[in-house]
Amino acid sequence: MAATFILDGASSSFNGDVANLMFKERLWRKLEVGTCLVKLFPNRKKERRTFRIKMETRQLIWFRTLAHVNKTEGCIDLQEIKEVRSGKRSKDFERFTDETTSATCCFVVLYGSEFNLNTLSCIAPNTEECADWVKGLTFLTEDTISSPYPLQVERWLRKEFYEIERLSGKSLVQFKDVKSTFQPRANVKITTAKLKELFQEVSKSTELGFDEFAQLYHSMIFVKEIVALDLGRYFPDQQTVSLHRMQDFLVMEQNDLMGQDCNAVIELMTQFLTDPVRQNKEPYFTVMEFEDFLFSRENGIWDPGNNTVMQSMDEPLCKYWIASSHNTYLTGDQLKSESSCEAYARALRMGCRCIELDCWDGPKELPIITHAFTMTSKIKFLDVIKTIREHAFATSEFPVILSIEDHCSLPQQRNMAKYFQDVFGDMLCVAPVDKDEKQLPSPNKLKGKIIVKHKKLPDNEQQQTAISGTDSEDGFPAEQDLRFSSKRGILYLEDRLAREWTPHYFVLNSHKLFYTGETGENSCEEEGAGGDEVSEQEEAATNGQAPHLNAPWFHCSKEGYSREYVENLLSKMSDGAFLVRYSTTFKGDYTLSFVRQGKANHCHIKSRQERGREKYYLVDQVAFSSLTELINYYRDHPLRSNEFQLKLVEAIPAIQTHENKDWFHTNLSKEEAEDMLRRVPRDGAFLIRGRVSDSNLFAISFRVERRILHCRIKRDGNNYIIGDGDVTATFESLNELVQYYQTHPLYKSVKLNKKFPVSRELVDRHIFDEQEDIYDGAGIYTDPNCFQAPSISVKALYDYTAHRPDELSFPKNAIIFNVDTKQDKDWWRGDYGGKKQQWFPCNHVVQIDSSQKEEETPLGIMQQGAIDVRGAEIVSTSKVNNLYVFKLRLLVGAEREIGCSDTDELTDWIQKIREASQLPDNLETHQSERSYKIAKELSDLIVYCRAVTFAPDKFPRDFREMSSLSESKAEKYLTGQKASAFVSINRMQLTRIYPKGTRVESSNYDPMLAWNCGSQFVALNYQTPDRSMQINAARFLVNGCCGYVLQPECMRSELYNPSCKVALASSNPVTVSLRIIAARHLPKTGRSISCPSVEVEVIGAEYDSSSYGGSNKYKTSKDRNEAAGFNPLWNETCEFDVVNPELAFLRFVVQDEDVFGEPSFIGQATYPMPSLRSGYRSVPLKNSYSEELELASLLVHLDVSRANEDQQIYQTLQQLQEESQNLCQRIEEARLEGDMAKVEEMRLKQSELEDLKRSKREERRRYRQRKLSRQEKPKFLQKKKLSSVSLRSN
Repeated sequence: MAATFILDGASSSFNGDVANLMFKERLWRKLEVGTCLVKLFPNRKKERRTFRIKMETRQLIWFRTLAHVNKTEGCIDLQEIKEVRSGKRSKDFERFTDETTSATCCFVVLYGSEFNLNTLSCIAPNTEECADWVKGLTFLTEDTISSPYPLQVERWLRKEFYEIERLSGKSLVQFKDVKSTFQPRANVKITTAKLKELFQEVSKSTELGFDEFAQLYHSMIFVKEIVALDLGRYFPDQQTVSLHRMQDFLVMEQNDLMGQDCNAVIELMTQFLTDPVRQNKEPYFTVMEFEDFLFSRENGIWDPGNNTVMQSMDEPLCKYWIASSHNTYLTGDQLKSESSCEAYARALRMGCRCIELDCWDGPKELPIITHAFTMTSKIKFLDVIKTIREHAFATSEFPVILSIEDHCSLPQQRNMAKYFQDVFGDMLCVAPVDKDEKQLPSPNKLKGKIIVKHKKLPDNEQQQTAISGTDSEDGFPAEQDLRFSSKRGILYLEDRLAREWTPHYFVLNSHKLFYTGETGENSCEEEGAGGDEVSEQEEAATNGQAPHLNAPWFHCSKEGYSREYVENLLSKMSDGAFLVRYSTTFKGDYTLSFVRQGKANHCHIKSRQERGREKYYLVDQVAFSSLTELINYYRDHPLRSNEFQLKLVEAIPAIQTHENKDWFHTNLSKEEAEDMLRRVPRDGAFLIRGRVSDSNLFAISFRVERRILHCRIKRDGNNYIIGDGDVTATFESLNELVQYYQTHPLYKSVKLNKKFPVSRELVDRHIFDEQEDIYDGAGIYTDPNCFQAPSISVKALYDYTAHRPDELSFPKNAIIFNVDTKQDKDWWRGDYGGKKQQWFPCNHVVQIDSSQKEEETPLGIMQQGAIDVRGAEIVSTSKVNNLYVFKLRLLVGAEREIGCSDTDELTDWIQKIREASQLPDNLETHQSERSYKIAKELSDLIVYCRAVTFAPDKFPRDFREMSSLSESKAEKYLTGQKASAFVSINRMQLTRIYPKGTRVESSNYDPMLAWNCGSQFVALNYQTPDRSMQINAARFLVNGCCGYVLQPECMRSELYNPSCKVALASSNPVTVSLRIIAARHLPKTGRSISCPSVEVEVIGAEYDSSSYGGSNKYKTSKDRNEAAGFNPLWNETCEFDVVNPELAFLRFVVQDEDVFGEPSFIGQATYPMPSLRSGYRSVPLKNSYSEELELASLLVHLDVSRANEDQQIYQTLQQLQEESQNLCQRIEEARLEGDMAKVEEMRLKQSELEDLKRSKREERRRYRQRKLSRQEKPKFLQKKKLSSVSLRSN
């Protein structure tokens, strides 16, 4: 009976699977046919659209039908969908207030490849239709992401094929389409002759269908050298890889036991077979299919066993690293970005288990969450915790910790406690797991629980008690913490170059007024995806230009185009084609030229004044306020005469010419260009200069980072090519080049500044001191450039008045930046008060460290300057345009004018500045410590994460307590002698480390030191796509992305020291041998074809990390193949010795170069070293947000072996490595001292050391090869038939 029961159960399970599959297929077919849904728009009324799934490409598309033609309006790749949720849960529905629409008919699609997702909000005709879309999209998204590699390639090819169809208007692909459309999109450039050869191999005709197009792609992507390098023995016939040879490959090369299971290998190979006939007998791979397998995710370097929870979850919480977020509510920087509930949902679904809530008093006794006293928006506390409840356990079942930064009054704290209980209910952890527990509970015991981290009243107190200690480093917030400054807000400074007042964000602390660069006043408002954009005409009108100047039909030349030129332009156009130009007959008026019956006609556009406004007309009875209105009218209404009636149809775009542009200079030397640019001190100010001697050569000169850069431009036929050598970008005109780089960075993050194209007129009208900065005067400090190497800064001990024109004057406590100490031992040079590199006596100053500098730059890299208001006075107020301006006279005598938007703000700012100007210098010592009240109702909810001030001298403490440290304070405990003590504390209780307050741009610190010292909660800004967050994503890839990773055994030893490798009792050092072979499908970073290189580094313990002076870093040469970005080839080898692999990551970064030779990010992949598979492996690449790039991957060969197999060689290598690191330090010291002869001498010695290391590594490699050749082959392979054994002997 038991056997029958099992059989019946299996049959029932099988029938259930079949029924589920049939249900899904029926659902998919329904979505493929399409449904009429109502789409919500951010900035306009809802409208009906037809939605359908395009199954061939796995895309969700929507369109509307006009005149029986379907016009596609939008498209989403299903692989980008992160969530499909039912109900009215998006901002679009918040704006849409129709109560008659049921929530059961509504759904939202969240999609994108960044932290902040886009939303698509829809209303279905009924509940059943809505449910079908939610289920169908969810199933399809999962199926699309898990599809095998060949199917993903086919879908990508179909998207490319259909895009070519759309652009060409034809159903077949021609040779010119492949060359002009497919090659640039695919980041490939093959010579015309080679491309023709491949094209003719797949088709004898001049056009390709999809199957032939796919065949052409495979011919282009295939690089025979990849498999021929070392794997030729697996296909001796040069054509196929048989089943048995595939088994040999998996076992011998990949160390994969799957090779022992013939059926498993058959199933694997079947996924890659393009020929269905081969699926019915013993399969084999063609060489192309075998290479596809090598690049596939199925052959990935990542061990898929880590995709499930595979570590013990029964250890105390303090033994885990726990994924933690800082300022979780923010979607960007800490000054003006949006606060959003969606940021919580996104972080939780990314596996974050500790999220932060900054709570403040809100209206009607309802708390809010915001980054207070900044321009960031506010969200309701209740909305946030409802969002947390919904998403807390969507990705992981293990506990979520809410880190509360509480600034609320007692009544609002009580409301917080009530909301916690009402919303979370039984999910809220309000009592110990075990009554007699002596240590923290395990994640398993806290499954599905939400823990609140907050201060708690002493157990013996029942009344409200003042308690010292906050999430800050000490009892009261740091001076540079923005939230506790005196006043903040938008003020205006006059930009004398642009002749306008521009808004800046200002912060006033006890004695200084700090400000950012120019900012938008409404930048915290959401810009919804798909929102209405400002048209070029509206923008032109806003800027004081006539709207028609940017219209495509207007041909702008002040002298006017001749009639002959225009008629030649119109001769090839159809009836209704038109343009507007300046009239050559009626000066100051315009002419409309259009085609009728194949001939050019010209009509005078007259103008007249009506009530002080210009009116334009063709006939007296119908006049218009602008040329744009006139043209739009005659597009809808025909031009009428006795002979014809004709509507304007097709606008003929103007031929772009650069000669009449402000930024173009016919014959300007490099020196003259630099002189002009020095007078316009704005990043992005630019000009383009030509050469009289060679009309095909140009150069663009522009300001960036206090420097002036130049880049060559060459005209090649009708194209303009910017850059030299391998990295270039091509444009059809200089106008197009300028327009492109006004919206895309030209150098690092700097774009061409639309406001400052540098002309003679601009320079002549503004006589500017070359050494003056636009806003800087006496008493204003300018930050060191964030892109430059760290510079020396000093603080004035005494006042100093200049005695010569080349000297600085400054008051006591002034900060002087960019100090040069080398030229004279008694006199140094530096920047202060707008003066650059002026002299001052060194005995009047003292050098400051980075922590002191942070106090002077609380706005971080966003800070532009600071005004010292000590002793300052307000001398006058006035009204300028719509601003209320006050004049501030500083102690050093300079005057600054600052504008306010209204009189109330003016009064408040003046009062606060007067108060600050009269405070003593030692204000900090007179500040009273703030006391924080805690409501008993909230205190009662705190069980395990009791927030206390970090006090290592009071250790050991209650295991339920938890301390938070800013990175500035934590640095003292992460290195040196204090590190071991910090490790001991973390073995017993919890610590949380968060970014310092000056990271207002939401940048992140390096998390490795904190993790290596055992800190469980290393909080990072999840919204920032930087190296630190990429490493964080890699840390929590393991253990099923559940947000909890068990710290390795070595960290639990009493001997463990994070900075000392000698103390590793159980260390198993390894040697990582890596061959970087090739790549596929690298995305373009700009307009040019990529010339990529790969940088590989080991990140881990200090002694293993390249970041801390180690040599575990390697960079390939640039690939210079003609098809570089499409399928580059490197075949370069590197080797790393890793002492503590349990803490180590292996990180790949693929980079391109811009036209200036600067690195440009393409993709990255970062993995914990213990989770990697050896052999020939694919490395799927991800973007900066750690989202996978479609099809982009590296192919590498990885071998990890015991480093000390040959103990003598290993020890010699370690000694050489230590000598090399010491030598690097001495070289740097000599360089700073200016002893260049000593530097060269030591560099020669370093080169010799590197040669010795290479020699020893080669000796070790030969030793291992000899050892491998003596190893016995696996027995199961020896039993195989002769053909397989003889293959290996070959």
